[in-house]
Amino acid sequence: MEDAMWRGQLVRCWLLLATLCHATPVLSQTINLGLAAPLSGPLASLGDQVRRGTEVAIDEINEKGGVLGRKLALKTADDGCEPARAVEAARRLTQLDKVVAVIGHVCAPASFAAAPVYAAARVAMVTPAPVDQRLIEAATKNGWRNIFMMAGSIQSQGFAAGTYLARRYTGGDIALVYDQSSYGADLAGGFKQALKDRSASLTFETSLTGNVVDVRPTVDQLRAAKPTAVYLATTPANAASLVKRAKEIGLDTTFVSGNAIRRPEFLEIAGRATEGVLSTTLPDAQSLPAAAEAIALLRQRGSGTEGYTLYAYAAVQVLSQAIDKAGSTELDRFEPVLRQQSFPTALGTVRFDKAGDRDVSQVAFSQWRDGGIAPFDPSQFWDVSRDAMTTVLATASGSTSRARARPVLIDDGGSSSAIVAKALQGVFWNTYFTREGEPDAKLSTRSQASYTLVLDLSAYNYRQIGETNAAGTAVDPRVKNALEKAPQEPIELKIRPVVVTPLLTLEDDPVKALRVDRKKLVRPQEGTAVVEENRLVGRFKVGAINLPEFAAEVRAGQVTFTVKVAENVAPGCAVIAFTIWDFRDNPIDHLLQTVPVGDGTTQPDCTRTNPEALKGGFATLMNPVFSIGAADSQQPIQAALHLFQIIAQGQQKTVAFFIDKGQYRPPEPGKPAIEQGVFSWQTTSRWLSEYVSKPTGLPAKIAAAWKDADKGSPGPYAGAADELADWIFGADLASRPKAEAARDALKKLAEAQTTPVVVVRAVDENNRKIYVPLNLIAAAGNTGGLAKPITVVQPLQTERYEAPSCIGHWSFGLSNETKALDVNLMGEFDALAAAKPATGETWIRNAADLKTYFKMTPALPASVPATPIPSEGLVLLAHHDGFGVYFDDVNGRVLHQGLRHAYPPGSVAVLAACVTANPSSGMDILNGLNDSGVDAMIVSPFNVRIDYGARMAFEFAKVVRQHRENRRTPTLAEMFAQATGETKEFFKKKKPNARLEEMALEFILLGNPYLRLCAP
Repeated sequence: MEDAMWRGQLVRCWLLLATLCHATPVLSQTINLGLAAPLSGPLASLGDQVRRGTEVAIDEINEKGGVLGRKLALKTADDGCEPARAVEAARRLTQLDKVVAVIGHVCAPASFAAAPVYAAARVAMVTPAPVDQRLIEAATKNGWRNIFMMAGSIQSQGFAAGTYLARRYTGGDIALVYDQSSYGADLAGGFKQALKDRSASLTFETSLTGNVVDVRPTVDQLRAAKPTAVYLATTPANAASLVKRAKEIGLDTTFVSGNAIRRPEFLEIAGRATEGVLSTTLPDAQSLPAAAEAIALLRQRGSGTEGYTLYAYAAVQVLSQAIDKAGSTELDRFEPVLRQQSFPTALGTVRFDKAGDRDVSQVAFSQWRDGGIAPFDPSQFWDVSRDAMTTVLATASGSTSRARARPVLIDDGGSSSAIVAKALQGVFWNTYFTREGEPDAKLSTRSQASYTLVLDLSAYNYRQIGETNAAGTAVDPRVKNALEKAPQEPIELKIRPVVVTPLLTLEDDPVKALRVDRKKLVRPQEGTAVVEENRLVGRFKVGAINLPEFAAEVRAGQVTFTVKVAENVAPGCAVIAFTIWDFRDNPIDHLLQTVPVGDGTTQPDCTRTNPEALKGGFATLMNPVFSIGAADSQQPIQAALHLFQIIAQGQQKTVAFFIDKGQYRPPEPGKPAIEQGVFSWQTTSRWLSEYVSKPTGLPAKIAAAWKDADKGSPGPYAGAADELADWIFGADLASRPKAEAARDALKKLAEAQTTPVVVVRAVDENNRKIYVPLNLIAAAGNTGGLAKPITVVQPLQTERYEAPSCIGHWSFGLSNETKALDVNLMGEFDALAAAKPATGETWIRNAADLKTYFKMTPALPASVPATPIPSEGLVLLAHHDGFGVYFDDVNGRVLHQGLRHAYPPGSVAVLAACVTANPSSGMDILNGLNDSGVDAMIVSPFNVRIDYGARMAFEFAKVVRQHRENRRTPTLAEMFAQATGETKEFFKKKKPNARLEEMALEFILLGNPYLRLCAP
């Protein structure tokens, strides 16, 4: 037994020796890169930024063949921004995952704690966020050559703040408050160095001690010292407590701190006291021309580009290039390449000095305004071209050496590659507003004057250069492709704006031409032209020239539109969409702009719902705001169909886009043709609106379907389905493959999911919304449409999607007086009305009730209440003509202008009789209710048969009652589906030989289908 055990142990020993001593290890098929960041906890959003940038950069490199013939693989570790967890993460990445380099960490203490592990394992560490001085000193003292800093040091932020305050307040009166954190020590160190370099002194200095700090004594000392400015070199919690207490005692001074006060906890503690507080931070890399393609890739994959995202993206670019140039993944081979060469990245050209720091330390300023972060321009007192920071480093021998001076810049934007002929750098769309006396205007509800909306194409993102109200974004790769390959000069693009929300009205031609001078998109690279352009940029930065003056010098093309703030609207966030077409009328970009409209005193913070003021690319067509509000988690929007009617070369055309969210993949840079999931084509028909609305078009097909349904003919709506599908997907010869691919994609979507949600947005040649019953193409027996049904939702004329509450009260306009009503249904109406609950329902049973209802104008509060008011629901079975609505006698009609019921936000209406959504028959009722506050409706663009409409209205009222009794909270879409299902079952029993079940296909959902019923 013992002999057998010994032999077993010997075998295991030999196996172990064979493993350890194998002379020819197998080369891994991948190159493992590590990501160490807070992927959970309160700072997980920062880790998510790094993760997104890293993943997209790796995907892009792998799609181009990888590095050294091998794919990059990402290994992630969550450090929670805690030093102990950071050490564990570093050990896992180096020992188990065998990474060759790590992008991380985000928090400076975590970076410092993990650094020795990476140094011992000979693994490169590239930090995408600022590091503290301890790490720089430890690396120098211990001779670590594996650390590279993409975002500089925390100390450089203190230095920038000190430089600004020393110049801004030349008479002194500057105070410094710091705490015992390593972060505070670094900020204070850089701050003091800047004051020393500029022979400035402090009027007051104090330190906070302990973990729980009582700031009252410190603030009392500040009040006695009366400083003009106070620098807070502390954690965000301590800074917030200081600022809040100062506000409470009336201390009037300027507070400045580091990037950490941009975190939510600063606002949560300090509240309104945050107003005006300045902070230093990394510059917004989104403004850099070199970042344009990376931004396009990230956005097309549904990723944001804020914060550390582009720094992580660039870190992957640097590592992959260094490994490729060295021909090895061994640190000893690629580390010298990192220190000696430069690398083109999304941040511009990246070079590292001997200490592993960026050749240019980037620092920007921002300011708390109206509860959010806004850019701040310090250049009047901080000349970025001359200010330099000199860092004192400890050497391995213990002596000190002064590193070479590095300029501290707001904006790098450099590129190592020369630009030739038509090859363009970053190209940006810029939008801004002007009016007489206001060259860079803010929109206000108090002004009834017209504004000029400007759309520029430029090599610069204006908002990232100077303090301005302009918005900017990189163009879609299709635009660059069109600009580089267009045969003629000047190039002409077509711009079509669509005002999505009700705050603004467009008072101009619906489509305008933008002429592009490509030479203006190629920025100068050398000589006096560079000096002149840099001088021009500098003048704009410091406000020496205004926005229109700067734009006139640098823009490659411009188009303007006249807009006006709508009357009697509250401040809010307006949304404008732009569709961009090339000279062949092919769509090449789509923009979505969010514009704050204030009251002349304050501006709303639109970044809460849309962090980017201007977004580009066809992925914006799936944007919830533009598509149909915020999708319910149980019924997300799966696809979108957009139809634009235009006049091109004197001909009527309908251009279609179809976007399949499941298929969507962004294009590779320079290869927009291979973008997946986006299809565009021009229909062979003229205008779809004419077919849908004219009596001889689709309405005639619907009338024929009724006759077939009454006869019991199989598939009565099949003819209408096939003809409508041909009108939508029938394309000209050039774009027919795309149209067929879109039809196939929609078919697969319908078959793969149960009634997937598809958004349809159609606008006519004058930018007015039109309604298309796309769900008809799923009618039984069709050959050119869909085999299974879909849920179709479309926008109302006035779009509002941020409903503050649920639907709490219902009004049922079900009257026995309704003309041509089935006598059997009258009893059912009476029984349902008689059983109404004590609260939550109002019944409109006759003409007098109808007039009373529409004359009621419930008093809505002038300001937003603490508890949102429940919205209302209306189910109305009534006739209407060109003048108004009525049950039976036209003398009891309520005129269109009499629809004065004021609905709380998020209210809904079900209009169950007559045509209500057809432009040729008038949409006054629909628009009147919409203008009165109704945000979602169920209507029909066709004449609704009274037998079907009455039954459907009754079943809908029953569904609402049942859900309220059972305390369920379904969405409007769910209640509509249930009501039409009950209606279908009723007609199956009542008329078994007829085929009326598909009449529900005639109805369409408008507005937000995810509004919910309140629980009683």
